Amino acid sequence: GSGRGRLDEAFLARYERRWQEQLGPDLRAGDWLRQTVTRCSDAEIDLLVRAVAGEDVQALIRRAGRFNWHRDLILALARHPRVATLLFRTLFR
Repeated sequence: GSGRGRLDEAFLARYERRWQEQLGPDLRAGDWLRQTVTRCSDAEIDLLVRAVAGEDVQALIRRAGRFNWHRDLILALARHPRVATLLFRTLFR
């Protein structure tokens, strides 16, 4: 592209802004899920795995899952009643 080889401050600032706009929502959603699951007890993780293995959640994953773009899937899972109950329980500890 026209910026090939450019490393000046203005170009790098624009590059930083653009990748954050494009990738930021997915990175934030993944970070939220990781932090939330880290707070789960072993028993809660077992329940979460069982919930995700259910046919209704598997159908949701097939509909919403996109390789390397996880935000939509994470939001859909967080709205699923069984998964949401398990995830949001950890927020109020």
